[in-house]
Formats: sequence, structure tokens, C-alpha cells
Amino acid sequence: SEGRASDCIMATLGDSGGGSMVLGRHGGTVLGACASSPSTAVVTVQGDGVILYDCEAQTRVRSWAVGRAYSFAAPAVYDARSGRYFAALAPPGGTGDPALVTWTDADSMAELD
Repeated sequence: SEGRASDCIMATLGDSGGGSMVLGRHGGTVLGACASSPSTAVVTVQGDGVILYDCEAQTRVRSWAVGRAYSFAAPAVYDARSGRYFAALAPPGGTGDPALVTWTDADSMAELD
């Protein structure tokens, strides 16, 4: 919901007895989260970017920033079969069609725009 000072990312791990843990806190709105492997989670944060967390170590592994003029049209997802992340970015000003961007862990880019 709008106006929260931070959104909290929670994870439930089967190996931890089903307990929940906080993986991170963000100033932006968390649009969604999905598993990218049995031990990692992909989190999409509006105004920040896409963040990869190691749920077992409870650490931020890597992140990809979205340019200031862009916003997410939908949460990013990870496709395990292809090993690719996908995100839909709304164009600056919110007019026009979203652009679908894709990348892998091997890509050296730091920004999605």
C-alpha cells in the first residue's frame, strides 16, 4: 500500500522448520517476489530495481537498477529453464508500450534501462 516508509521482504524456508525471516527492507513499493532457485528469491522494488536474495544466508546477492525515468509495468520473473530474468518496463512519462527486457546472471550490466 502507498505511504509505507518501507516494505519488508519475508521468506519461508522448508529447511528452517517453516519459519519466516526478513530478507530485506526497502523504501520503495515491493511489486512482487518469486523463487529463482530452491534457495534464492527475485524481488522487484518500484523505484529501486530487481534484487536477488540468498534465502539461506539471508543476504542480498546482486541487484539490477532501473533508470530513474522508468518504472516497472509488472514484477520481474526468473525462468529456470532458460536461466533468464524478464521484466516489463514502462516508458518515461508512462505513455507508450512497455518494453520487455531480459538478462542473465552472466550479464555485466548494472542497469535495466
